[in-house]
Amino acid sequence: MLRRLHLPARLRPQRGTRPRRSLATAAFFRVPAAFHREFKLYAVQNGLTMVDLLQESFRAFQQKRS
Repeated sequence: MLRRLHLPARLRPQRGTRPRRSLATAAFFRVPAAFHREFKLYAVQNGLTMVDLLQESFRAFQQKRS
């Protein structure tokens, strides 16, 4: 049988203070190390995050294909 842990009020999390879960999800895939370096370098040189560069690249790819 499970026993409930009783914490003093000062140690309990307050309602509504729990951080919301992000709407983003992780995408894990492997790429060659040289490609990763080149991709990251291009992002940094252009003031982008790698995620921003990936999203912009995907949009451009979609437009080119349609």
